Amino acid sequence: RPFLLVPDTNVVLRAASLFELDAVQEVVFLQTVLQETRKQSPETYDRIRRLLASPEAKRRHLYLFSNEHCAATFSEPRKGESPNDYYDRLIRKSVAWLNTQYNALQGPRVVLLTEDRENARRARDDDHLVTFSLAQVDAWCAGAADTRVRDLVADSGGHHDAALNESASEKAHAAPASRTESA
Repeated sequence: RPFLLVPDTNVVLRAASLFELDAVQEVVFLQTVLQETRKQSPETYDRIRRLLASPEAKRRHLYLFSNEHCAATFSEPRKGESPNDYYDRLIRKSVAWLNTQYNALQGPRVVLLTEDRENARRARDDDHLVTFSLAQVDAWCAGAADTRVRDLVADSGGHHDAALNESASEKAHAAPASRTESA
């Protein structure tokens, strides 16, 4: 398992169904992201909270990190900084800190999952982080033989996840229960 994914708010809002798929494992949801998700879509927030509370979370290594209660990952807003820029900065700071922790343990590489080009550019250029887009997650999960990832990524382009909920739920229930887990 080479990567630990940390999605930003827009990815959670646009593609929450992705995180319900068995092929998507090793994910850390930040408190900052869930708070923003809750403000913008209480339904999506509830879905992610249920997922994190489920037995699947432990097996698939899905975690919640209270980044705003950790001195190493919290920061006050800067003067003149927009709320969006502030939250993006907190997310990047948390990904950088998690990367340092996992590198010390020789664990997986921590990757910011974002569709926001400016946030991805800042993550790469300013913070020296690895970023993935939804399309890159699709390619990464291709080895897991779960074609539902490709379907969800293709369907999520530019749309809020509400449009995906029904089709993803139907696909998830129609798919065979057994599959081999990739390492």
